[in-house]
Amino acid sequence: MQLETMPGIDTVTSSALIAEISVIHWFTNSDKLARYAGIPR
Repeated sequence: MQLETMPGIDTVTSSALIAEISVIHWFTNSDKLARYAGIPR
């Protein structure tokens, strides 16, 4: 997975992110995904 190329992201973390987000198409841009994840931008 491409996520695993990021520092600190392993197989378990990338799998959890994919499972939590599930349908990436719900987010029309990265800002909306960041807000969903609780990451301030």
